[in-house]
Amino acid sequence: MGYLTHMHSVKEPIQGSLPPTGEISLRDALYPRGTLWSPYNPDIFVMRKGGMAVYDKMRRDEQVKACQWIKRLSVLCSGWNVEAASDQPVDTEPSDFVNDCLIRIPGTLEERIKNILSGMDYGYSITEKVWGLINDGNFKGKIGLLALKTRKPHNWDFDTDQYGNLKPKGLWQLNGQWKYEPDKFIVYSHNREFDNWYGTSDLQAAYRSWWSKDVILKFWNMFLERFGMGIPYLHPGEGRS
Repeated sequence: MGYLTHMHSVKEPIQGSLPPTGEISLRDALYPRGTLWSPYNPDIFVMRKGGMAVYDKMRRDEQVKACQWIKRLSVLCSGWNVEAASDQPVDTEPSDFVNDCLIRIPGTLEERIKNILSGMDYGYSITEKVWGLINDGNFKGKIGLLALKTRKPHNWDFDTDQYGNLKPKGLWQLNGQWKYEPDKFIVYSHNREFDNWYGTSDLQAAYRSWWSKDVILKFWNMFLERFGMGIPYLHPGEGRS
């Protein structure tokens, strides 16, 4: 009998109650249990700098745009494929079906992923999965994925419980005028921390540099407009006024 077997055989079973199940800690302890709070984006720049418009402006900056596109293209350049688990029909048919759906969607899958990755700029992206009847091809008559449509994130909110979990109909549009089931959408939260569905925009870290550049360029252009060339003056000749 080995040493580990001996240790296992003489170890007394642990007596006591089962560990507590479920969640008990709050997502944010500053808010007491049962308090009703409307969903809001905790991003400090969204709250204090005019909403998502600040990120719209930053995305138009040539350096910000170039850096963000490098990150997107590093994801997209790897390509994609759908592989069956085996050569058996039970595995190849589902993989062929998924591949057919991804090829069938308008545009290209890379274009759809590019839109989903806009969450890098805004902190999150919301993409609707559009299901419908396939009218042609090898899978005619089946229900499949017809489109992936990424929505503008400016008027969306996430309604969560006190533990940070999305509620049924937890996707709110226009301050809750429309409420949707999360399963109908692809929710991409970029750099998500502490169950924050709004994610963290990459542009937060670049805001100070972008703001300084924007202000300095404005004053520099004003300076050039005034002092970029010599000030013309007229020197009257002797005896003239």
